[in-house]
Amino acid sequence: MPTTKQQNRKPSDSLSFSEAAKLLWAEWEYRHGVFWNSLYRWGIATVAVTIAPYLLPNLIGQLQLAVLVFPFIAFLLAIFSAWHISAEYARLVPITQKYKAMLGEYNPESLPSNTLFQQFLKLPIGWMVAIAFLFVAFVVEFLNTIILVWLVIQSVGGCF
Repeated sequence: MPTTKQQNRKPSDSLSFSEAAKLLWAEWEYRHGVFWNSLYRWGIATVAVTIAPYLLPNLIGQLQLAVLVFPFIAFLLAIFSAWHISAEYARLVPITQKYKAMLGEYNPESLPSNTLFQQFLKLPIGWMVAIAFLFVAFVVEFLNTIILVWLVIQSVGGCF
């Protein structure tokens, strides 16, 4: 929480190195938290929509093929989720870069990239998380669709 002195600061006032570092670190912590909390929340929401038909087994027999709306909605939710997670990461990147630049010689050394695995570890985690989220959602919802179709077929006695 900013103090009264910080709230009344004019843009022309200069920050000390320590104040600037604390300000950037607080912003980085906030943005980092928003990124990961968004991932968890969207993940839970996507899973909830995915498993909804299984929580009420009679729903599958009642809705027949209309039950396929659940994997469709879950995948649409995953697309929006991946976009939102990517947007949050995009907001985090400039803060991270500024903080690293500010640290200068005190910035920790970068990971070596001698091997393919080390190069993989250097990929931006935020973009990789969003891509992985979308890929996993696609696979899960595709398999979910197959399972639901099979269950619908089973519920009507094997014929439509």
